[in-house]
Amino acid sequence: MTLRRLPIQAGILTSFALTPFWLKWPSAPHPFSAEYVLGFVLIAPLIWTLVWWLAMGLPGLRDLLRRRTHQLWLVVLISFATWAALSQTWAFMAEDYPGLAQSRALQLSLTIGFGLVVACVPPPRRLLLAVLVSSLGLHAGVGLAQVANQADIGLHSLGEFRLDPAVSGVSVVQAEGERWLRPYGLISHPNIYAGMLVVMVLAASAAYLWARPRHRWLILLALLPGIWALALTFSRSAWLGLAVGGGVLIALSWAYIRHHWRPVAMLGVTGVLMAGLFMALYAPFVLARAGAGQEETEVYSVGERLLFTHVAAEAIRSAPVTGIGAGNFPWFGSVYLFENSDFEIRGRDVHNIFLTLWAELGAMGLGLFALALLLTYGIALRGPQRKQRAPWLAGLTALMVIGLFDHYPVTLIQGNTLLFGLIGLAITPPTVAAAAPVPPAGPPHNRRR
Repeated sequence: MTLRRLPIQAGILTSFALTPFWLKWPSAPHPFSAEYVLGFVLIAPLIWTLVWWLAMGLPGLRDLLRRRTHQLWLVVLISFATWAALSQTWAFMAEDYPGLAQSRALQLSLTIGFGLVVACVPPPRRLLLAVLVSSLGLHAGVGLAQVANQADIGLHSLGEFRLDPAVSGVSVVQAEGERWLRPYGLISHPNIYAGMLVVMVLAASAAYLWARPRHRWLILLALLPGIWALALTFSRSAWLGLAVGGGVLIALSWAYIRHHWRPVAMLGVTGVLMAGLFMALYAPFVLARAGAGQEETEVYSVGERLLFTHVAAEAIRSAPVTGIGAGNFPWFGSVYLFENSDFEIRGRDVHNIFLTLWAELGAMGLGLFALALLLTYGIALRGPQRKQRAPWLAGLTALMVIGLFDHYPVTLIQGNTLLFGLIGLAITPPTVAAAAPVPPAGPPHNRRR
């Protein structure tokens, strides 16, 4: 980390550290205003990072744009952000609540800009991995304490919600008449907390794999509690995302793993033992989440998701090319249900990022996002940098899998920051990439004693 780029990279590291926080300024704007997204503390390091990058003359951008694939990647992302901004003019609630589309467009512009800066001026991988491992230890500790207490633990000044499993609206898993609080961490829902943990667990797994033997036990102090906290979220999408992301991490690191298999085997055995212990302790809740017993909370959750999937289809049918406007789907859902059903349900985001984008930004917005993803994977999987990019591609893949069942990677500032930050890390050119902490891929040299 050079001194000249220190302010930018410090902003990037701080932004990643603040993604698992639902922390707002004391006088945060109300949810339907154009400035709503500016109410989160996370916005401060994002703006700091962008301002410093602009003030220093866009360092790293020239190196990034030497490749045509990177040029196309940038054009597509800028077009996506521009389309979201233009959707303000035809948004479903453009007259009554124009701030809905304005706030979402601002959010996307800031986080896409952040991803660009990350690609141009990436922080050293060792430092970023250290930040993510430390964050994993902190947030796993908070979640485990919430479960042990079966209530919040008083960290309201850090954004913690007030949690009581007996209160309607607090997320629980229910089995055999018992309501069990799912951990929220310091964010707004257990599923979002779980998604953040998945990315941090994958980063910590990569750090564990690449660390020197004497350092691995330090990483395990965060990794093992993180895995246990993730299990206690009972987030099925996060569990699936971890499995797929873990497969990507192993595949991209295979050249190294096959010559250094012992730490991987040890971690695998530990994971199997933890899974067995978890099933022994929480089997009724796991079965309830799997659909056995038809618990009321699970039936309601599945029914609500199916309902808003239907509403998303109606929104797409009403404006298939342009969409109903960025950030407008919950309001469209409320109006649609009021006019076409007897359900007394407030509109919510549909639990699928691709349906969300198609409904709000139309086929044009969805196509631009999909193309940006394809370019990201195409760039990241080329050349010798694959193993260095493994934790970021694994995290990005996990988020995409989670996005098939949840919406926060594209609807919340925290999810956007993580998503576009990982995209930026994945496509960083070798000429601007920080020195990788990955040991050589081949077997260690034999030395004669």
